[in-house]
Amino acid sequence: MKWVYFLRHAKSSWEQPELDDIDRPLNPRGEEAAQLMAQLFKRRELPLDHILCSPAERCQQTALHFCQALNRPAGDIEISYRLYEAELPQVYQRLRELPNHINKVLLIGHNTSATNWLNAFKSTPVDNQPTAGLSLTIFSIDDWQLLDRSNGEFVFWDYPKLYKKKYRELDLNLHKEV
Repeated sequence: MKWVYFLRHAKSSWEQPELDDIDRPLNPRGEEAAQLMAQLFKRRELPLDHILCSPAERCQQTALHFCQALNRPAGDIEISYRLYEAELPQVYQRLRELPNHINKVLLIGHNTSATNWLNAFKSTPVDNQPTAGLSLTIFSIDDWQLLDRSNGEFVFWDYPKLYKKKYRELDLNLHKEV
């Protein structure tokens, strides 16, 4: 079985319009959302072998929140330039190139591929994968080269707005952990 967690990067900043798109960082809301989703991932004790990330600054910052929450070194993040602005076929192709000793991967990328990925597997389509939205699809394969829409099963979809009123209930102490 191969697991793909697809995470759209958290909310980015537009405060510096002179920055190239690839260089835009997270804004404060994005920092909080990335931390929330990373803490939820940890609390659920979801298994993870590998982190595959777009080179965009906002994606890398999102990935770092996951590394912090999961006590993984930042060196565990594999940057893949092919994920920046990738369409769904390029995402499939990049996943097919993973070595087979990796079974559970967190892919951190962008819209529209995040929404298209979700809609490829979720029975009810969505208009948009929110920033910091996370989905899990499990593929009934042992070889990444066999990855295809037909052998993937949607498991869950989660995003920060579901927890907006529950931050205190979750006792995440968001601002102190970053």
